[in-house]
Amino acid sequence: SRGAQHAGLMRVLGPNPGYTLKAVMSEVEAAIIRTPELREKFADTRDTAEGLLSMLDGRANVPGKAMAARVGSNVRVVQAMAKLGGAVISAVTDLPVYASQIKYQGRGGLFSGIAEGIGGLLQGRAKGERKRILGMIDTVADNLVGSVATRFDSDDLMSAGSADLMRIFFRLNGLQWWTDTLRESMELGTANWLGSLRNTSFDGLDANAKRLFDQYGITAPEWDVIRQGFIDAADKRTYVVPERINQLDLETYREDLTKIGREPTDAAAVTARRDLSDRLRNFIIDQAMTAVIEPDIRSRYFWVRGLRPGTFWGEAARFIGQFKAFPTAFIRQTVARELYGRRGLEQPWGMSEVAGVAKLIATMTAFGYMSMALKDMVKGRHPRGLQDPGDDSDGVYYLDLPFVNEKTLIAALTQGGGLGIYGDFLFGEM
Repeated sequence: SRGAQHAGLMRVLGPNPGYTLKAVMSEVEAAIIRTPELREKFADTRDTAEGLLSMLDGRANVPGKAMAARVGSNVRVVQAMAKLGGAVISAVTDLPVYASQIKYQGRGGLFSGIAEGIGGLLQGRAKGERKRILGMIDTVADNLVGSVATRFDSDDLMSAGSADLMRIFFRLNGLQWWTDTLRESMELGTANWLGSLRNTSFDGLDANAKRLFDQYGITAPEWDVIRQGFIDAADKRTYVVPERINQLDLETYREDLTKIGREPTDAAAVTARRDLSDRLRNFIIDQAMTAVIEPDIRSRYFWVRGLRPGTFWGEAARFIGQFKAFPTAFIRQTVARELYGRRGLEQPWGMSEVAGVAKLIATMTAFGYMSMALKDMVKGRHPRGLQDPGDDSDGVYYLDLPFVNEKTLIAALTQGGGLGIYGDFLFGEM
């Protein structure tokens, strides 16, 4: 929510985030003033940072002309509802992405991850004990704010009436249920995975877990505290949840502070407990948001560039970027993770990373074909075949593979691959 974003900005950048950012940028600029190459690179970084901050603090959403912004937003809402009526069928390709996140965590492969996702869908929305565990993670369902629409739209300016209409629309077409159910499944699965590791020291964790923890600043002392925050649920599973971290005695955090060389005062222990609880909460929720992709600020900034609504260029950017933030997020969050997530940006990716991306794309293509077949059946048509018709009618740009219908294969690749939902518009099948 906007309030949570402002609270986070204040915690990191103080009561005046814009001033703090400019002060930091000025110090960096002064430090590299004698290095022309760094100054040139830094100029682009500075512009990007200022643009991202304007989207986070809401300045990029202040309309240039209120009426033009309202009209543009309403037109995009109508377009979204007109074109995303069957989005839940296209969303079947979420399952391979969900499985790839489980594989990255190191707790399973693609097929076991798909099985977990399907199992979560069969269980449905969390109830009873599962809902109680989710409450201890402090998650907030999308249906409270209608943000499921942002999965496929770069627009962040929407009237209360339009937001209510979109929320009702996505509830009726099933996409709200699908998205929330898969995310709840990933959150519970991640919390249970952490619970299964509670008796393992940091040195005993595998490379996948250590790499993932390192991204969130979770080192050996933090892990020794986190693994104490578990709860044994009625389903005979063990979960590690942020609420239990907040319930641990302050003495636990004093010991942690001593290990890292800080003074173990009561105030420092309270702050450490809050920060560690927030870090764990962010870790679990981020796993769910990556498993069921929702465009982040960077993905939206790629298209909107911080331009204000109600201006010519701002509205042009929002119309051009509509539905494109999702494939952009897929490339940034999923493909980039497969290529660089295990080696880092400074290391060139090798054949193992290429093979991982190839497996993911192949699986998503299979689910893309499944999505197309389901749409054909819903429309009362016979599903398009994969078999070569035996003539040149299926050729695509002089490509003529034996035994395979190239048009169907390319359509399935587009539907299930990086273009995701946007593949429907390219092939006019939504």
